[in-house]
Amino acid sequence: MKAPKVGAFLGFCTELTIQQGDHIYEYTFHSAKDAKILVGAASGKGLILVPQKSKLKKPTTEQVSKFKAQIQKAVYVYERFMDFQAKAVAIVDYPTVKLKQFGKAISIVYASDKWEGRENLYIHEFSKRNAPAVYVNAGSKGIDPSVIVIKGGNLAIKKGGISG
Repeated sequence: MKAPKVGAFLGFCTELTIQQGDHIYEYTFHSAKDAKILVGAASGKGLILVPQKSKLKKPTTEQVSKFKAQIQKAVYVYERFMDFQAKAVAIVDYPTVKLKQFGKAISIVYASDKWEGRENLYIHEFSKRNAPAVYVNAGSKGIDPSVIVIKGGNLAIKKGGISG
């Protein structure tokens, strides 16, 4: 499985709690520069967490043509989630990674300026009965959580925020 390259910027993830079997892993990104960029999948059914060093680049004409449908969906996801009109589109440029399922998402804490135009902290606890799966880099050196994808279960990006 590969992480999608087109999505909607939703904010910054500051904490993520994952269950793997009987173990609970809590990832806390202690400073603003450590927080992951929180991207909503263009499908509206997943979250992508990427390092801040990932570049947000204006798409080339070729990319706009290639990803036109995904870009339109990402704009819709952004506008519905943020309650603001999208001003620009960017392609998230991060290394292509192979993903391996790591566990189930328990909760996510994120900072976003949705609705009010100023940043607030939000906590979302995922459904225990149908929690989304968490996928991480499965590199040659083992598990690397630099790119994280959360999808499945009842996860959806909606006008009220993250649900599921």
